[in-house]
Amino acid sequence: MRKSWIVRIEDRTPEWYEHRRNGIGASTVATILGKSPYKPTKMELYHQKVGTIEPDRTTSVPAFHGVQLESYVDNLWEYYDGSDEGYVENFEAGKKIRKSRQVIGFVKNPKYEHLYCNLDRVIQKGSRKLNEDGTFSDEITTKECPLEIKTVNGFVFKANGNGPSEANILQVHQQMLITETDYSEIAMLVDGRNFKVFPIHRNEGLIQMIVDETAEFWMRVLQGRQALIQAEQAKEEENYEEYEHWMGVIQQLEPEPDDNEHYSTFLSDTHEVEQEIMMGNEDLLDKTQRLQTVKAMIKHLEKEKRELENKIKNEFRKESVEKIEFPGHGYMRYYQRANNNTKMLDVRITKPDEFVIGVELENIDRKVGYII
Repeated sequence: MRKSWIVRIEDRTPEWYEHRRNGIGASTVATILGKSPYKPTKMELYHQKVGTIEPDRTTSVPAFHGVQLESYVDNLWEYYDGSDEGYVENFEAGKKIRKSRQVIGFVKNPKYEHLYCNLDRVIQKGSRKLNEDGTFSDEITTKECPLEIKTVNGFVFKANGNGPSEANILQVHQQMLITETDYSEIAMLVDGRNFKVFPIHRNEGLIQMIVDETAEFWMRVLQGRQALIQAEQAKEEENYEEYEHWMGVIQQLEPEPDDNEHYSTFLSDTHEVEQEIMMGNEDLLDKTQRLQTVKAMIKHLEKEKRELENKIKNEFRKESVEKIEFPGHGYMRYYQRANNNTKMLDVRITKPDEFVIGVELENIDRKVGYII
């Protein structure tokens, strides 16, 4: 990372917001790749970048605490020695293991004009890298590397497999792309008391995906901006037919919706009825028929899930045990949770791979068929 790549702009000033609008930050790359469950949706982000809607500039409570705790988590990281609790002893002894530094401003690599990143910290050159299990390796960083800092609750951490989310991994990959590094780390404070550090090695497949997907998205944005200029000019001239044409072009350039649940709100808020009825085409009919099939599949799976859970719970009941172990595969428990009258079935068995799941879904798909 070169000093000339750093654009120093004070946070939350008009210039800062404008700079963010004119590029894709590392924190939003997961949205573009369809890997973020949060707002904004990809379609909403497109409109924010084009200028047809204003972005939400309010700070959420989790984001507020994340910013306030950033220095604290960074400080813990400097005492981290590769063990779960060693950083506590090192902190009390005043023994720093590695050092980081803060980078103020945006980082923009001239090779990727549409991308930028804000780095929480960078790991100083000459620091020891980590093995996959979090212990120190014998490898040494040959240049400064990104250090991303996260504060998460335990439920989210567990849902992500007790590690960084896909969005987190994509974020540091964009940082590695821009800074031209092959290593980064994510330091996570879980539930305000459990500290974890994860090494992330550069994956060229993810890097290329980021380059390709963000370039395609940004091309849509630039074309949308040109259409908006034409629309505003037509509106000034009171040429409303031309105005509607260019606003239609902006809509045609929208990216397709994905599975982000926040689309429900965005699509509802932006839906305006101009005519009551239209004739559907074959493509829309296919989507609608597929939706009916998926609904039937879910109903089938929910029924099977309930039946299997009841049969498993009955085994616990017959054997009068709380925990059943499967050596080499995991375990399951049927137990009473605090402040809950109904017992909970907690299954911790090795999950099947994607291929097995795909085959099972195909079998159900064939059994259900299109519901017309």
